[in-house]
Amino acid sequence: FSFISNRKSQHFLKQIQNATLSVAHLEETAFIKTENHLVFHHLYLSWDEKKLMAVISNIQRTIASNISSILSLYTLQAFNYIFPLIIIPIVIRHIGVDNYGLIAYSISVIQLSCLVIDYGFNYTATVKSARLDVTDYFSYYITITSNKLVIAIAVLLSIYTLKEVSNSFKFDKEIYAVLVISALGAVFFPGWLLQGC
Repeated sequence: FSFISNRKSQHFLKQIQNATLSVAHLEETAFIKTENHLVFHHLYLSWDEKKLMAVISNIQRTIASNISSILSLYTLQAFNYIFPLIIIPIVIRHIGVDNYGLIAYSISVIQLSCLVIDYGFNYTATVKSARLDVTDYFSYYITITSNKLVIAIAVLLSIYTLKEVSNSFKFDKEIYAVLVISALGAVFFPGWLLQGC
């Protein structure tokens, strides 16, 4: 067998080293490391037949679970592409092309604003929160949220100024209210903290 030397191969080696399997004797084991691969050279184990069958069935369940998860994610992604192809013509027929363009424009402004407000906190804050002690979570949450709030205020003020000054950057008050609500959601939702815990 040949395993890429990463966490999975290290986990496999730990399983062999731990006494998870009933090993009577181990004869001539050699792990040869070549470039990026760890080659499982020769291993002679004498095991109970029940233990061997338990390990094989556990591996089969893990593979089946992984295949099921992969298929579920591909199905979900396929629906993300198929549903707009079905729904967009129906929406355009009911609200008209002009209103649909206004909604698409507004959604892009809202998403861009939320992207600027997040400012990479979803990546950097997640890593740091994973290294924190549980008692430090609240103070770190307050720090990140206050930074995001300052950025959100700057973004909302700049968009409001552009909306009032520019003729090409106009949209309704209701859409601006949705933008404010989305910005506040981007500020206060602690997704980065939940991923780091």
